[in-house]
Amino acid sequence: MVFCGRFGVLYVLRMGECGFCVGERMIEGSFAVGRSWSEMASRDITVAVTEQPAGQVVWSIVRRGRAGTTVEDGRWSLDGSAVPGAGDKPLPKGAIVLALPPHSVVMRVLDFPVAEASEIASMVDLQIDKFSPFPLDQMVVSHEILQQDSHGVRVLAAVARSAVVNPLGKRCAPKGTKITRVDALLLGRWQTLVDAGQLESEGRETLVIVEDGALSVIIHDAGVLVSLSGLGEIPPALEPDMAADLVQELAHLIIGIEAERGKVRQATLTLWSRQESGIEALSAALQTRFPGGVRERSLDVLASALSGVASRSLGTPRLLDLTPVVWRGAEEAQRFRRQMVLAGVACLGAWVALGGAGWGLVAWQRADVAAYKAAETRWQEPANAVRRLRTQVQMIQRYMDRRVSALECLREISQLQPAGVDLTSFTYSKGDGIEIVGEAESGALVITFNEQLNTSKLFTDVTAGARTLTSRQRHRFSFKISFSKGEP
Repeated sequence: MVFCGRFGVLYVLRMGECGFCVGERMIEGSFAVGRSWSEMASRDITVAVTEQPAGQVVWSIVRRGRAGTTVEDGRWSLDGSAVPGAGDKPLPKGAIVLALPPHSVVMRVLDFPVAEASEIASMVDLQIDKFSPFPLDQMVVSHEILQQDSHGVRVLAAVARSAVVNPLGKRCAPKGTKITRVDALLLGRWQTLVDAGQLESEGRETLVIVEDGALSVIIHDAGVLVSLSGLGEIPPALEPDMAADLVQELAHLIIGIEAERGKVRQATLTLWSRQESGIEALSAALQTRFPGGVRERSLDVLASALSGVASRSLGTPRLLDLTPVVWRGAEEAQRFRRQMVLAGVACLGAWVALGGAGWGLVAWQRADVAAYKAAETRWQEPANAVRRLRTQVQMIQRYMDRRVSALECLREISQLQPAGVDLTSFTYSKGDGIEIVGEAESGALVITFNEQLNTSKLFTDVTAGARTLTSRQRHRFSFKISFSKGEP
């Protein structure tokens, strides 16, 4: 959609499924259109312009399809109320293309040798720095390639002050719109002239256009652009003196073009205006300055410059783009913030998912442990009862087993005791073992007694204690004896 603000600024809006789609990719310093005209031929293009001081939006929906082209017009008040009898469809929000009026843009047609895109951009900056009254850091510069062949490149360079473009973006932001490209309205008017076939096919033609209170000049050589200029705003009733000054300025412009590109014999001048536009003084001044060479045409037979901007956006692969770098930086920052927010949300979601999974695992483990503990509690008392019963059974079996009773052990030791060895102490512990203490006439008898005890099948281990010599010169000894493995 094309929308024109109160300061003569046009907006080309994209209406989702009903509008044309503008891409956002830069190709060699120019704006790349997202879809070609053949892809968008069946889509609707909505064009709107604000009327001041009435505060109403005049809009047109242009539907282009295989069956032909249809146009539907209407109005909408800026305060949101419908205009009676003129339609009540409000302007949609969305992406827009901003078209600057002629007096806000300075354009030059430049010829360069064949070069890379980056080199062409550098040459454009150098040439603009020569004729621009402001430093480049205060300007927005862009270019559009008009022609390119093996002999050279013809480029349309454009420059606008940042102080003019930036406020327009601020006024658009609260309306819920997004500026994707900044174009020139005069190029939209040129597009309508090309589409309507209203250009001279031979020689040089100077087009003087009076529209919306502004005077613009386009010069071309058989359809090839030579110059585009905005000579400024003019009052509704043009005085003869002011008309003469404007014509004089136009003559200087034509002389400059002739000096730069050479004079053409077959040259015409066409005055384009609307009926009852009050430019009789300008027409008379042109006839006086260029006698017999001025033709007058009506803009009423052409489509609006707004539709020309829309047509350019649909059909040209490389377009002028005067979007300030600050806007692009802000958009990139906003996109980066959105990506960071999405990444943060994704990380938070992953953290929550992992935390939930971990919590679930811990909860499952706790439930499993609780189940085991509950089972242990259920079986612990029966198990303890079984242990107590087993202990009692083992104790009874030990006392009932006569194989390792105290008498049997004493009998076995007495049979193995050599002559000359006397026992002085016999200590029996049921299930633990025996400890004996005695005296022998010699150390050899103690050794013999130890060897005899180790041969017993009733005892499993014999451990000799310390040996001492008594006052009677007898050898005191002690043994710790373990029972046989056959003990229950």
